[in-house]
Amino acid sequence: MSDILDVMVSFPTVVFTVPLVASLLWFLLGLVVSGFDVGDGDLELDLDGDGDIGAFEYLVGALHLGALGVPLSLLMLSFGAWATSLLFSLAVQGLDVSAALVAVIGIVLGLVVGLLFVWKVGGPVGRALATSQAPERSAAIGCTCKVRTVEVSESFGDAEILTGPMRSSIVKVRAPAGTFQRGDVALLVELDPERDAYWIADIEEQYRPQP
Repeated sequence: MSDILDVMVSFPTVVFTVPLVASLLWFLLGLVVSGFDVGDGDLELDLDGDGDIGAFEYLVGALHLGALGVPLSLLMLSFGAWATSLLFSLAVQGLDVSAALVAVIGIVLGLVVGLLFVWKVGGPVGRALATSQAPERSAAIGCTCKVRTVEVSESFGDAEILTGPMRSSIVKVRAPAGTFQRGDVALLVELDPERDAYWIADIEEQYRPQP
């Protein structure tokens, strides 16, 4: 155990120990202050909007800075580099290799593996942790729905939304009594906050979704 601690605070591992601790604290501080949030960046970030992906923009995309955010990207990079440098230093202990050579190889190897780690793992991690806001209820206006209850009246009725961002959602619907019954396809035309329901209207045959 003491050997591992000695390697952690000596070259080359200590070069990555410091940024590992710093990025971990930065990441944890971000969780406390603003909560965890990631984006949807990819390998084609056009940061300046000129339609051309430059070398810097490609590097940002390759490191998934848009998807992960800077703190988490640096944390993953530092961890990959730190773990590689630590294992390399432990592996060469006892060998007749100069300390300077071990430091150089450990730093270079750690950086390469750290970059590869972020490149290969960062994308799936970013997509897995990405969050998105639920669509507003008003987004259902203009979408079609299918009545699920026996009938719909001014005070009763449910329907399943068939199209749009709220597709497959079950919502309350209202219409003049006797206008719709189970299985009818209708159009969501208005959200009534007082009834907490949507008003629906008939839809022309050509606009009905095909089975």
